[in-house]
Amino acid sequence: DLVAAEDEAFRAVRRAENHAAHLVNAKTNAQIGLWASREVYVRALVAGTIAVLVLLAVAFRNLYRRARRDAARIEQLAHFDPLTGLANRSLLDDRLARLVALAERNAAPLAVLLFDLDGFKAVNDMHGHAAGDSLLVAVAQRAASCVRASDTVGRLGGDEFLVLLPDTDREGARAVAHKLLEAMARPFDVGPARVGVSASIGGAFLPGQPVAGGALVRAADAALYESKRRGRNAYTEAADVPGEPGPGAGS
Repeated sequence: DLVAAEDEAFRAVRRAENHAAHLVNAKTNAQIGLWASREVYVRALVAGTIAVLVLLAVAFRNLYRRARRDAARIEQLAHFDPLTGLANRSLLDDRLARLVALAERNAAPLAVLLFDLDGFKAVNDMHGHAAGDSLLVAVAQRAASCVRASDTVGRLGGDEFLVLLPDTDREGARAVAHKLLEAMARPFDVGPARVGVSASIGGAFLPGQPVAGGALVRAADAALYESKRRGRNAYTEAADVPGEPGPGAGS
């Protein structure tokens, strides 16, 4: 009859709606699952990328630190004496050239003191080279304590040391030289031994000496050997250039 037909039609529509809803829900759930899996993948990818970036940053930082340490080490080897830590000949030459140019430009005084140790060879012969090295390290420390922070103490080689004193006249250099003489005359403890040495010092100056740094050092070297000739443990100033009044040699 008509009522039964309508009921059947209504049930058919409901079944169709339920089937359609089931299909929609299944597709929606599949899409949700797909996006969820993609989200997990994306999160894993991002996490992995971050981890790689962190590792790269750490590696770069370590390489940068190592490069800085290597550069500092190269700088140390290039410009500083490995035994005493003082400026080496290369750095002394550079600083002396700069100081000479500055002294000329500003008409400022500059003093150069060159000294070596009296009796160093005897220490080496009697106590060995290790004791000699310990002595040189102690000498470097004492010499550095006799000068200002703006001054430079360097080791030319062996037991020969150079002191650069910017803005220092003869009187100021003489005061430093006597400090060095007193410091070097005190006994040194090198290992189990106590040894005694002294210093022979020569000084050269601007204005009044040839303007080349090498000429200043040669003048100081000649004055040093005059100190040796006079009996050692002494300070001698380089002879004045013609036309410049001055005290000449002193001790």
